[in-house]
Amino acid sequence: MLDIYTTHLKENYIRRNGIPASDKRTFTEHWVRHGNYLTVQTVIRDPAILTEPLVRSQTWLLDPTQQMGRDICETAAEVPAAPDFVPHHLPGTNPFLHEVADWYGLPAEATRGGAETMYPEVTGRRWANRPPHRPPSACGTATAA
Repeated sequence: MLDIYTTHLKENYIRRNGIPASDKRTFTEHWVRHGNYLTVQTVIRDPAILTEPLVRSQTWLLDPTQQMGRDICETAAEVPAAPDFVPHHLPGTNPFLHEVADWYGLPAEATRGGAETMYPEVTGRRWANRPPHRPPSACGTATAA
């Protein structure tokens, strides 16, 4: 097993489109090989942003005969072409913050509250009397059960 512990990281984002990450976070990696399998587990701790560690793992299978194509990447425009425009939402104007809550029939605070709102004993007690909802069959459509 190879263990890597990283500190002194710059402020950034956990994912490009995700939650912010402070300069107080630490990043721990565990690389383990079991025969033909390689597993990498990462643990991100950020006391300024996260209420609990964020743990991710990935596993790969060794394939010495794998052949990659010439160009495995696809390019796509991610922002408008105007050079003086930065996509953004001013505080209180982001229409997408309630999207998941609307899909599943939950209060918005249940999807934005961190670890204290994710456990069944909390969400079940707090929102037990809500009518059942089904997730939409496609993005953009919400259906009630």
